[in-house]
Order: sequence, then structure tokens, then C-alpha cells
Amino acid sequence: MVCDEIVMIGRGTITTALSLKDQYGYSYYDSLMLASALESNCDSIMTEDMNSGQIISSHLKIENPFTNHP
Repeated sequence: MVCDEIVMIGRGTITTALSLKDQYGYSYYDSLMLASALESNCDSIMTEDMNSGQIISSHLKIENPFTNHP
């Protein structure tokens, strides 16, 4: 599923991002992307800059689009 809705970043998104930053060790901006994806109920996020295969908050999967998947 492709998330194609534009959602404004609010105080709750920032709070979630800061929590994810502390929990997973990603940068603030990477954590902000993760928080936005979680709030939009995305199943996965594609990036080459984070740990491919990692599951965030029990359901958001990080996927690297440049690696081969079985």
C-alpha cells in the first residue's frame, strides 16, 4: 500500500519522533519520518538509510528498495 495522503506534522508527531529517536537511535529527521508513517498507518517505509528488515512499534517494517528480497 502506498500512503498518498499529505498529513501535517503536529505536536504529537514530534513527541512520537523524539520517543522513537531515544528508543531506536535514529536521527531526529529519520524518527520524524517513522512517526509520520506510524500515524498514517503505513505497513512499511522504504529507505536505504535505516536498518532494512527492522520492525518499528510492532508493525512498521523498514525496507531497503535496493536490496534483493527472497
